[in-house]
Amino acid sequence: MTARVIVLLWSSTLVTLSGCNNGADVTAPVSGTIHVTVATTGTPLDDNGYLVSLDGGTAQALSPNASLDLTSVAVGAHDVQLTDIAATCGTTAANPQHVLVPSGGTAQAHFAVVCGPPGSVTVTTHTQFVPGPFTVTHGLSIDGVDRGKIGPNTSVVFGDLGFGVHSVQVTAGNGCTFGFLPNPEHVQTKSVTVQPAQNVMVEFSVLCLG
Repeated sequence: MTARVIVLLWSSTLVTLSGCNNGADVTAPVSGTIHVTVATTGTPLDDNGYLVSLDGGTAQALSPNASLDLTSVAVGAHDVQLTDIAATCGTTAANPQHVLVPSGGTAQAHFAVVCGPPGSVTVTTHTQFVPGPFTVTHGLSIDGVDRGKIGPNTSVVFGDLGFGVHSVQVTAGNGCTFGFLPNPEHVQTKSVTVQPAQNVMVEFSVLCLG
């Protein structure tokens, strides 16, 4: 009687261990795919296409209206960037794009590119003097590059900017600010998006105390 009980218990143990081993053989995927697409509109198109890179790595060629799959990408967050874009074209959304690759799944990175004749940016200052007007000029820079001075209540047009997002910064002249006490701002920065054949207006309101 005792021998039979021991045999049965041992057999049950073997079955349980076998079940655990089978479970351990199932390994969850540790990588996924990024499906990259680009849609280009306007004329003339960027005939030689673009380059796509993942996290700053080796770039792959991509035609103006095409797609490709980046495979065996580690699970987690990644940056997909579109480069080699012609000066007469620009992206209308974030570039690079941030994507999250799921385990065994596919993340999407879509780029929309617009091509066409150059656009322009008009920078205007609206200056209020208290009291009365006096001589003053404001500093102006675009994308960190000094563009000289701009006078009060003046507009300046820039047509040499590529498509996409640009940073316009005005530094208030002596005795001038962009706000009231106790925390006035002496420098103000605004972002503008340049599109083909369009003029973008960016305005700055300045207060000058004589």
